[in-house]
Amino acid sequence: MAELGQSATNYEAEVWSLEKAYWEYVKVNDLEKYRALWHEDFLGWPFINSAPVRKDHITDWITANTSKGIKLQSYSGNW
Repeated sequence: MAELGQSATNYEAEVWSLEKAYWEYVKVNDLEKYRALWHEDFLGWPFINSAPVRKDHITDWITANTSKGIKLQSYSGNW
């Protein structure tokens, strides 16, 4: 059972690492690195879109905000 626990811990660390990278790329407006986090076949429905989008539009929400001069950032805390 220790192996299962260790694997879960490794997966959890990997997921949190990707989550941190996600917000770091948003914060510095690195659209290429942000886009690279997403699977090539991504299909999702971001809250700003009126219909589902593919990976080539995954950064639209960032651009929509930064084009208005809004600086995006992440917050950390003990959730």
